[in-house]
Amino acid sequence: MSGADFVIESGILKQYSGPGGNVIIPEGVTDIGCGAFWGCHGLSRVVVPAHVTRIQERAFGGCPSLKQVAILAECVTLEGFLFQHSNVESIRIESRDANIQKQCFDLMGAGKGARLPGASGAMTVVPSVLAIHLEHLAPTVLPVPARIFAVHAFAREYCAGTSISDQRKQNHLTYIRQNRADLLYAKDLYPDILDLAMREQMIDETEFPEVLGLVQEVGDAALIAATLDYQKKHFASNAPTAMLLEQLDEAPGDALSRKEADALWMYDTTAKNGGIRILGYRSRKPNVRVPEQIDGIRVTEIGDGAFTGKQHCERAWRNFSSMLLPYGIQRIGAWAFFCCSSLASMTIPESVTEIGPCAFFACGALADVWIPTSVQEIGEQAFLECPHLTIHAPVGSCAETYAKENQIPFEPV
Repeated sequence: MSGADFVIESGILKQYSGPGGNVIIPEGVTDIGCGAFWGCHGLSRVVVPAHVTRIQERAFGGCPSLKQVAILAECVTLEGFLFQHSNVESIRIESRDANIQKQCFDLMGAGKGARLPGASGAMTVVPSVLAIHLEHLAPTVLPVPARIFAVHAFAREYCAGTSISDQRKQNHLTYIRQNRADLLYAKDLYPDILDLAMREQMIDETEFPEVLGLVQEVGDAALIAATLDYQKKHFASNAPTAMLLEQLDEAPGDALSRKEADALWMYDTTAKNGGIRILGYRSRKPNVRVPEQIDGIRVTEIGDGAFTGKQHCERAWRNFSSMLLPYGIQRIGAWAFFCCSSLASMTIPESVTEIGPCAFFACGALADVWIPTSVQEIGEQAFLECPHLTIHAPVGSCAETYAKENQIPFEPV
């Protein structure tokens, strides 16, 4: 990047003619002109420093490779159609004062993504992976269709245990509480929002039947399991539980063909009891359901290091918020869920007899684990570095003994 790449007149960046890549707006620019970067196919990342106060219409339009934009200006105006026909995935706005026009995010993308009603009246196509990060501003500064992307970015980071400033946390939690009824309808695209709402106990007993209906519509077994855990922890009524449990039993995924399993799972057949041992997960879904059978063979073990992302395959996924284990699992291996920082709760099936050493080590968000009497062995440091954990188990069980010996809060069931 050189000064020759920019045409600047009286502080206005009129045109960029460089090769693209990572671009930082140079000193002396206070205004990025209309269509200044239009058609720059090589542009991948833009940083807008503090000295810029205005970004005019379509400034970053027609840039199909543009993925990240960081706006660091203290006070800035963002005009309409700013990213028209550009496939931006991440927009970070650290301004303390911003005037964001209603059509700012209209006509984003290249025809793929989430279709939202744009401010212009036409449908706006916004990349479904878009994350808008607001450090100092509340989501209300954004046009209504774009707010969901800021809220989801916050919810995803919050549930993953990412460090978040107090101001940002307050701004977003306040907005989510005030608008949770509308936001929860986006749960199929963004289940992290429902996860956050349950973690923050935003759903009361009068609203819970409606939430159950939303979860039923999604039909995701792991999301159902997380909802049942929330009900078990916070409400005395079990009336809707049978309805969900029936759906949980009928939900797809109990038995997978080898072809289906190969697309989602890493596994082998070397478990001691002749069953299948899970070695890792290939998908990126936040709610995970382990199959009961693969190709007619029962899944009996979660292997050592299965979800650490290191032991068996770099693609192994550990950034999930809920995990449903089927009846039939007998052993949870050592380091199986090590550092799964988004995992909030876990119900151990009554078929499990052993939880290996360090199985849930450093699961920082893990708040509740239900452990049945079938578990006769819990390895050393199985729940070390789980600062928010409460173990729920029958009185006199191995789990109660383990909790008391390791000074972990215990609640009898």
